[in-house]
Amino acid sequence: MTRILKPLHMTDQEQVTRICAHYFVAERGFEILEYHLGNLYTGSVDLLAAYEGRIYLIFINTANFSDTLVRSLTGYQRFMQNREFLARAYGGEHLDFTRHPVLAILSPSFPGDTALVVQETLRIPVEWYRYLLFGSQSNPELFVEALDREKADPPLEEVDLGALRTNLHIEHAGLSDEDILDFLEKIRA
Repeated sequence: MTRILKPLHMTDQEQVTRICAHYFVAERGFEILEYHLGNLYTGSVDLLAAYEGRIYLIFINTANFSDTLVRSLTGYQRFMQNREFLARAYGGEHLDFTRHPVLAILSPSFPGDTALVVQETLRIPVEWYRYLLFGSQSNPELFVEALDREKADPPLEEVDLGALRTNLHIEHAGLSDEDILDFLEKIRA
């Protein structure tokens, strides 16, 4: 019998931020400089991080993607306005605050061509990460996929269900196409 993991929808922003921070430190080798830099009124950054001398502004979507996208742009603006102060507070010889920071946006899904539109309109680097939480509220597990800049969620009718079954090793789970499409629709919501 195959166990099917259902995605976990967590509303505790703090817990999701800690889980994602652990991913960036343990899996990618980032250094977390600050959690929740700024505020909602003037612009906030979920994680201020550094990697190979470059500054990363990391934003994590837990509810509404459009709000997260706006928050990433206002957080970036706030960072740029305070870059000299932040360089004194967090900088060192190994960090370059003179370069544009990299925006990193984590979301369970990306509507339409959002990634492509943002990448074409901004002059700054943007990285996209799709994340899913599995398990339970008390013991969540994180799955993160770094996306290509042009990659976004294809429309459900274009998803190759055979390849998806193979990649997820669920060939023998007895799931119909409708079951899989229903699951994909729910995790993209």
